[in-house]
Amino acid sequence: MSIYYVSERELLLEAAVDELKVFLHQEVDFPNLYPNFRNVNVGVTHPFAIIQAAMEANQRVEAAGLFPSVTLGLPNEGTETAFLNGGFATEQVTSTTVQTWLALAESGRLISSKKLQTLLTEVQTTPAWASVAVEEYSQQLAFALWAENEQVARVLYQLCKAFMKQKRVFFENLGFENYTYTGSPTGLYSVDLGRVLYGGELAYAGTNQSIDRYIDTTWTTINHVNHSVAHGDLGSNPTA
Repeated sequence: MSIYYVSERELLLEAAVDELKVFLHQEVDFPNLYPNFRNVNVGVTHPFAIIQAAMEANQRVEAAGLFPSVTLGLPNEGTETAFLNGGFATEQVTSTTVQTWLALAESGRLISSKKLQTLLTEVQTTPAWASVAVEEYSQQLAFALWAENEQVARVLYQLCKAFMKQKRVFFENLGFENYTYTGSPTGLYSVDLGRVLYGGELAYAGTNQSIDRYIDTTWTTINHVNHSVAHGDLGSNPTA
């Protein structure tokens, strides 16, 4: 019998990057929209950082191949704004539950304090119980846009706005909700690379969720709470 801590998180940044690539490269078909420019580089590493790292290593990098670009980031994550479900809930943990968690762990969306395979073995015959805390916290998703052409930079700005509007359900399914935005469509310039680059910025501020589970496989029932006395009373938990 063991105690486990399992934390579930959505990969907001990674999912946003993948979805934006599909949106710009396939749905919008940017290469056909601007055939005289390269396709948009979408990622989490700013092209200026790539160039700076190459310069410091005395390596040659073709700056023109990095633009136009959209770099996504999570600049600010606030403290929790609320506990959902009255703060805590309870759920039964079965082998099916653990199999789902194993898939999430494989994708990087779940962190466990111990090997989930061990937990799977423990709940094969007797299900366990988990105390579940669902936290809501403030979250930002930011876009940095750079291009060698001012019009292209402005169009990228508008396309990123359209992306966030059209993909609202996609982001809600990731837990990122109730977002509003601030932005600078023009007015950002860089001449550090020996040419004029035009930039724009967008930042979406909303809320996100994290799910944390505390599992004690010695618990047999939870009824305000009935379990092994050795770990004390979680009296704030509701009846399961």
